[in-house]
Amino acid sequence: MNPVLTKAGVTGKTHDVHHLIPLEWAHRMGKDWNPNLRTNLAVVDRHIHHKITAEWNRFRAQHPSPTVKQIMDKVNEINRQYGAQFMR
Repeated sequence: MNPVLTKAGVTGKTHDVHHLIPLEWAHRMGKDWNPNLRTNLAVVDRHIHHKITAEWNRFRAQHPSPTVKQIMDKVNEINRQYGAQFMR
């Protein structure tokens, strides 16, 4: 079992580990930035995670090569919309 899920007291059947800054954009955040830092992780209900993934898919279609600012603006938008449901 994933230790992040275990700490949150949930199972992988109902919840996912969400990367606030998605793995696919990690290379944009700097050479030494680690996307698996606890500060970049949250546990979220699987259904909400699918909605967040859809948001990032739309973002990717509109911004195939985004700047760090564009990524962070999207992170902040998603956090405002879904952050109350994150377990950290």
